[in-house]
Amino acid sequence: MKKFFKNIKDKVNGVAIRVKAAIETKKAELYVDKGVGIIIAVVVGTAIMAGIYALFKTTIIPNMNTKVSNLWTYTG
Repeated sequence: MKKFFKNIKDKVNGVAIRVKAAIETKKAELYVDKGVGIIIAVVVGTAIMAGIYALFKTTIIPNMNTKVSNLWTYTG
């Protein structure tokens, strides 16, 4: 009977140790850090793309249109 209770005690202690180790691990922080990094990358990328789009829309395309028109009306 003592052996039976000792086996149960050892199993319970083993489970308790595994649970404690699982609680103390900080592996989930890596996932949170990656998620935050991805969100920041998306936001910064969107801001850069919006700036480039605004630059093309207001400066480059109108300037390019006038230069191409001037090429067709070249008198020499």
